[in-house]
Amino acid sequence: MTTDLQNIKQVLERMNNEDLIQREQGLTRDERWRSIPPISGRFLFHSVLSLKATTIVEIGMSHGYSTIWMAMAAMQTGGMVHTYEVEEWRYKKAISNFKEAGVRDAINPVLLEDPTDSVYPESIDLAFIDAEKEDYVIHFNNILPNLSENGVIIADNIISHKDEPAIQEFARIIHTREDLVSTILPIGKGLSYSQKLNESLPTGVNELFSSYQL
Repeated sequence: MTTDLQNIKQVLERMNNEDLIQREQGLTRDERWRSIPPISGRFLFHSVLSLKATTIVEIGMSHGYSTIWMAMAAMQTGGMVHTYEVEEWRYKKAISNFKEAGVRDAINPVLLEDPTDSVYPESIDLAFIDAEKEDYVIHFNNILPNLSENGVIIADNIISHKDEPAIQEFARIIHTREDLVSTILPIGKGLSYSQKLNESLPTGVNELFSSYQL
């Protein structure tokens, strides 16, 4: 599958600029695209490539900015990004952006009625959570049973929303499970990175990362 990287770059720059303008205009959270920053997009791109991920899940599509970053990498790994959104106007805008960027064939967009529906594919290599913060734990619990060995769950806004009880609870959970190694990365608005342990690794590894308070 070939990619027109210059075209993708132009689409991503346009989408990022739209988000910045919306923030400058003081639009509410419900009115804005609420995109991740470019540095977080690049991290997702590299994560897909380094994991050689082929089954990728995104919860919180919005207008598709982060989706395109991951789809660009998925086109190199032969993978597919399964991305989920509950607001139809965001979903329709995302479809338009995917087509403009030329990455539509690497994306399976799904419009949900209930954001907490568990409709994910089996054997997920990488999942990215960027939805309503109060649903993070639900999404995490829905994804984990389908996470492949050495699979990764990444969540956004972990530092920017560190005072919210829902994020505190999410951080506590990912740092106290013995089947994951988790850390918080100061990238963009703060990304959590949780990798499923290989069965050959000893239990108690997560004790090395026992300070989960934000």
